Amino acid sequence: VGNNNTSIIEVASGGSLMVGGIAEIGNAGTDGIGKLIVNGGSVSVGDDLEFGKFGTTRQGIGELNSGSITVAGDTALGGFNAASGTLTINNGTYTATNGFCYIGRTTGSGTLNINNGIMNLQTNAASVFNALRIGTSGGNGTVNVYGGEIRAGGVIMDQAVADVGTAIINLYGGTLQIEGAFPAAVQPLDDAKIFFDEGVFKWKGNLLSTFTNFVASGFITWTNGGNVMLTENWDFNWTNGSSILYADFNDAHVGYTTVWAIDTTAGSSGYDAFSNQNALTQGPLGDDDNDGLLNFGEYGLNGNPTNAADFGRFAVSTDGSFFTYVHSRLANDTTVVYRVLDRTNLLGGAVNTNLWDSQTFGSTTGDYQTVSNHYSTVGKSGMFITIQVEQN
Repeated sequence: VGNNNTSIIEVASGGSLMVGGIAEIGNAGTDGIGKLIVNGGSVSVGDDLEFGKFGTTRQGIGELNSGSITVAGDTALGGFNAASGTLTINNGTYTATNGFCYIGRTTGSGTLNINNGIMNLQTNAASVFNALRIGTSGGNGTVNVYGGEIRAGGVIMDQAVADVGTAIINLYGGTLQIEGAFPAAVQPLDDAKIFFDEGVFKWKGNLLSTFTNFVASGFITWTNGGNVMLTENWDFNWTNGSSILYADFNDAHVGYTTVWAIDTTAGSSGYDAFSNQNALTQGPLGDDDNDGLLNFGEYGLNGNPTNAADFGRFAVSTDGSFFTYVHSRLANDTTVVYRVLDRTNLLGGAVNTNLWDSQTFGSTTGDYQTVSNHYSTVGKSGMFITIQVEQN
């Protein structure tokens, strides 16, 4: 690293850098800046890899664009005396076979950004306990997950010094996966925060009760969210305005407690938005209010799936020689198909589909409009009518 200047080591595709002991990036001069950039090659460190250490204005910067980095000892972003370290993974694979990964320690500041690729931090939880350590001993640590995946045996946040330093995980996207299948594998302490947006948190085993305690203790925050439900079933949910946080064991990912957030306004649409807004648990073919009308039927016919007395809009009327069957339909969701079926008896015979004599449409109110199906009664001794609502 250049003294009071910037020094760059770039490992290009086809090249390799092998360090037998400790590698320090950004630990020279008063304000030396060191950069390690990996563009398709491989880096192997036999002991610790440290970005930013000692000094108050030194900086260590790592950038993995493709290729690999493998570390046998500890990884440290930010060291002592307010030195800072940053690692950004845009693609490729970062592997720590042993040791801890410190993001901010003592008075140093550390930031980990992952946009794509994979970061493996001692996924064998029995080997190294809580390999991912954020904001240790008063340091300031931030992990930003925009995409890709971080896998770790465990994580501990804001450890050792109370009311000093910060520890934050921002799940803007991607996945944070914890392999330690026990409560102590995830430890948010002091004023640590795990924030959910479009990212997903996976924790091996049934750790629902531990996670709900995190929510109750204020360690978990969320807003916005994605627009795809990971499963039609879940165990717990919490609401923050238009954002709903879901926690599920074994359905979203077999063998894992999975947590994700959904934006009920901006991201979700159609039945998914309807399900999220009503916090349904049984899926489109379930019946949350036990009224005999499936949840998808409630959606298609403007019903309330949480009120057994509200089946949606139905009406019948007669006018001279015409019988009219009225129902609601979605005005803007063209994926929902409505079929009015009729037959002359309930025991057999042909079933006619949409064989009304005429059909009229009322004005649109909100997401729905009224449809009137008119049947002539001339020459008919009886008729049985039902409506079928399906996803196209």
